[in-house]
Amino acid sequence: MKRSRIHVHLTLQDRQCLEKILNSRTTTRHDKLKAEVILLTDGGEYGPKLSNQDILAKLNISSRSLGRIKQTYSKNSSIEDLFCFTGLSDQSNSSCHVDSIPKLRKQVNSRYVEIDDSSNELFLIQNVKCRVILNNKEREYLEAIIKDGKQSNRKFNRAKILLLADEGIEGPSMIDKDIAEKLDVSLSTVARVRRLFITKENVEAVLNFNHENAGRLPKIDGTVQAALIAQACSKPPEGRCRWTLKLLADRLVELELVDNISPTAIATALKKTNLNLGSEKNG
Repeated sequence: MKRSRIHVHLTLQDRQCLEKILNSRTTTRHDKLKAEVILLTDGGEYGPKLSNQDILAKLNISSRSLGRIKQTYSKNSSIEDLFCFTGLSDQSNSSCHVDSIPKLRKQVNSRYVEIDDSSNELFLIQNVKCRVILNNKEREYLEAIIKDGKQSNRKFNRAKILLLADEGIEGPSMIDKDIAEKLDVSLSTVARVRRLFITKENVEAVLNFNHENAGRLPKIDGTVQAALIAQACSKPPEGRCRWTLKLLADRLVELELVDNISPTAIATALKKTNLNLGSEKNG
């Protein structure tokens, strides 16, 4: 089935609005690129009438990025809706009723204990999505971050995601798919920000969290790596013509260098040293 082509047709007022966004000092790099793409792909009366190839060469972007931005444009009703992220409390989803949102939620190990107005009993709801519920102070802080325009793209996107996902009394309560389409980000990015909101102590910690500095320490450090190479270059066990990945993994456990390790991790470590278990030159 042939895909339908997305056509961009801007009014003079739309172009003026985009040019203002493009020239603003507070506009993020990503939003500037988005504005420039829409201006260059404009097929209306005031558009430059450029081909996609010319636009790709001019902006040095991929055709996939160009298509995503045009698709994001097509899913928003106006230029303001595409770029404006302040006053998000006015964008409430009509299908989500405020009365259906519990008045109080307490976080317990990434789950929710909810208090129903009609009862004083607590009940645990498991396996629910990470809900974002902002208070007025948090919402004002996030909108100030966006208005400031001096933050990184990652920080801007996280602030926008939290505001759009807000299920508080004044929040739009948008679902992940709609948020991803509006901001031109992946669903996994939206899900990660939701999880950060649940696990971190405040919204500032969510915005500043760095995944690169997180996670577990590598199992194969310098000491383990040296022992691994020594074993791989040594004589294989009796009855074996060579070392296998599983044998090496078991040997590291026997030597109490690691508690447990997978053959895949062994393969990755050996690949970095250019060692070939099937080669007679090793050792």
